[in-house]
Amino acid sequence: MSFLEMYLMYFFDVLPLSLIVGIVYGIVRYRKDKNTPVSVKIFSILFVCYITALIQLVLFLDIIRDMNYWLIYHMDSGRINSYFHFSNSYNFNINFWNHIDGEKIGNIIIFLPFGILYPLHNQKISYKKTLLMGFLLTASIEILQPFFDRSFDVNDIILNTIGVFISATLFFMINKWKKR
Repeated sequence: MSFLEMYLMYFFDVLPLSLIVGIVYGIVRYRKDKNTPVSVKIFSILFVCYITALIQLVLFLDIIRDMNYWLIYHMDSGRINSYFHFSNSYNFNINFWNHIDGEKIGNIIIFLPFGILYPLHNQKISYKKTLLMGFLLTASIEILQPFFDRSFDVNDIILNTIGVFISATLFFMINKWKKR
């Protein structure tokens, strides 16, 4: 299975719950709100869908995949999982440039939406705050991963932050250009 096929499969695994959370968020948050422009409401809902999908992908993917299997086939997936088993796997060596592969490119791509959706969700947010929040989100996720039988990797933090940096830089440059 290729890298692209695998991530497309994962995307469809997390899509249903992400859409449900986004729709519920939109209904609850904007039910009586007449002042917020529709475009901001839509981008806020998309941001919530994105964050929900991201959390599912990096922390709860095994649980989501087993749950989907049960919902579709009405039976146990047969996989042996240790959902909340602590992994004692840490990588503090910064070496992502030694071997660029699909996973490393995926680590950049998965955070590209953050640099666009976060400032569209909160229009008063600055470039620096977008970068800071993107870094804090990716660092938080990496710190939590060992508690979900996944490994901590400092390279992932750097690559995810590069993704936020690329998209936020483009977003704020285009916004600045449009205002002129």
